[in-house]
Amino acid sequence: MKRWLIMLSILVGSTLSPGCNCDDPIIIKVAPMLQIQHADVAAAPEDSAGETQAPMCDVDDAKACTLDFGPSGVSIFNYRSVALANRADVPLTIYNVRLADDSPQRPELSLDWEQAGRPVLAGKEFVVFKVYWTPTIEMEAGQALGHIEVITNADNGEEELDEQTCLDAGAAVNCELTRIALVGQGVDMGLPEAKVVARVASNAWDGGPCQFGFTGVNSQANCRVEITNIGERDLLLFGVELGFREAPRSDCSTCEGQQWCGGENAACVDGPFVAEETGDDGVWGERTACDAENPCPIGQFCAVDAEDSTQYFCSAEAEAPEGRPIFRFIDEPALSREQPLAISPGTSTTFQLAFQPSALRRYSSRINFATNIPGGEEVALGLVGIGHNRPIAVPRVLSVSGGAPNRNDDGVAQVAPSDTVVLTGEDSYGANGATIVAYEWSFSEDADVGAYRPTDSHLDFVNDEGERTEVGFLNNINNYIRGVDIIGSYRASLRVQDQYGVWSEWASVDFLNIPGDSIHVELTWDHPSSDVDLHLLRGGDRAAYRSQNDCYYGNCRPTRGNGRPSLNWGPGGPEDDPVLDVDDMNGFGPENINIDQPEDDQVFLVGVHYYRAAAGGVGGSRSTIATIRIYVWERLVFEESAELEGDEAWWQAAIIEWDSGDVDDGDAQMFAQPPQ
Repeated sequence: MKRWLIMLSILVGSTLSPGCNCDDPIIIKVAPMLQIQHADVAAAPEDSAGETQAPMCDVDDAKACTLDFGPSGVSIFNYRSVALANRADVPLTIYNVRLADDSPQRPELSLDWEQAGRPVLAGKEFVVFKVYWTPTIEMEAGQALGHIEVITNADNGEEELDEQTCLDAGAAVNCELTRIALVGQGVDMGLPEAKVVARVASNAWDGGPCQFGFTGVNSQANCRVEITNIGERDLLLFGVELGFREAPRSDCSTCEGQQWCGGENAACVDGPFVAEETGDDGVWGERTACDAENPCPIGQFCAVDAEDSTQYFCSAEAEAPEGRPIFRFIDEPALSREQPLAISPGTSTTFQLAFQPSALRRYSSRINFATNIPGGEEVALGLVGIGHNRPIAVPRVLSVSGGAPNRNDDGVAQVAPSDTVVLTGEDSYGANGATIVAYEWSFSEDADVGAYRPTDSHLDFVNDEGERTEVGFLNNINNYIRGVDIIGSYRASLRVQDQYGVWSEWASVDFLNIPGDSIHVELTWDHPSSDVDLHLLRGGDRAAYRSQNDCYYGNCRPTRGNGRPSLNWGPGGPEDDPVLDVDDMNGFGPENINIDQPEDDQVFLVGVHYYRAAAGGVGGSRSTIATIRIYVWERLVFEESAELEGDEAWWQAAIIEWDSGDVDDGDAQMFAQPPQ
């Protein structure tokens, strides 16, 4: 391929030099010229001494170019950068850069040329690419590794190619080939070594497999795969395959990687996992052994057992729901030969795998990491899990204050603040006769749990892992008061676990806390160590503070033994006497005062005393916000909050008028101390 610019001279007699043959043409050679350099030459054309560095091959003859990796550690990922430059003024097109098929070290070599595309270089422009080599054995200096083939339209190529070869390379006209010889020396600088541990929940297996165990159909189990480099050099992970890799076979010779030979016409099919049907008594069905000499019939592939890598058997691909694989990486690893993941000696990396069965089957698969361990050794790990029907959680209210619960028209159990409530999950059951071995109760409002409590409620489970549990709230530290704290609706959720470790979905039970008395006064506050006291003064006279006409912690709790009121108010029996359910000295409340049938033509003053900022005298003084709610005939008629700024503060909150049931807060006041 030669290009010539022929310029014919014009004879001008008086200006020609003597002896000039004006009939001869003047020929000037203009063509793209390839120059191959180390990339650092292109980027910085002078060395530290200010002298131009030499290219890899002759500037005038881009032939016999050699790239020497020099001494390179066995199993170490090495690379060199190459610059292809155009030293002419005519555009240079680089059609392709590739490794020669006959390169002795081709499996250990790679290029990143694909990222460069098909550049056209103007004069003095250049393009850079990388050559990667990971030696796997020791070898002498200058050992031939292979060749890089550079196909261009340069005029100084090593070999002019035929028209068809040029067309195959994407050239519209003739093209030329230039070779870059690759040489290097493999040196033993220590080797990487991988240790693999698979972890599912609290279980761990050296070398795997990931034993996901029994997992609920359409639910998810996770496995954490830890790869530790226990060798002396960096361990490199170049790529990963999730699935089975079948050995080549004549009827599907083109299948690679995770594909297998299946379908009616022996086509290559993506098939990442195996599913085995159950046999009698839960025993998995019989398998047909296979190997390279005994391939499986068309429509099946030869899979390695996830738990025993020496055993191979025939299987067909399992059908998974569209768009959701049975086994998958939670975060897909980004690995390539050009950008491997390096694990330094003594360090680890972790991959998270998920298993989501879609049917009642035993599933298995495999992951394979390509590494720089000599001999092309992979880090491989089996995956195995069993699809299993989830157990069913059945929570219910077992008893209220020792008896069967009363229920409203919707079937919801009704309780009162002083009632003890017992919940049970004893009706829960496992699939196919599986035994229930664990229980978990929750009031969480998370979407998957779906429970709830009223605002300001601190109700919890006395035993949140029991088949049966009471509910209660903290009075003193770690001291539960059995009962329900705040008036309102509650939903408790339960999930159960069967003997195979499979959890049920959350199921819930409702109960309603309602005041059963004509007057119910509720006090809560916002700090767990504040001691705040509720007072109800008969006659509405604040001067009755701490007298027999004041119901408070000192005189108003039920009489021990019979649970009857301690105070005697009104002409009736105990039905018109007040009762304080609890004196909460370390908690958020509530403190509740109830009157079943208040005496007629009477008024009651609701007061709040900030007894102490910290029960027991610990913690100093602080403000706290108290909230009063008044229920009349089970209906909330008054709710108000106020800040109690310091110890001894007295809040005169409201007046209850009976028998109208009206509540008046027109004279509400805040005092620095209670009435004297």
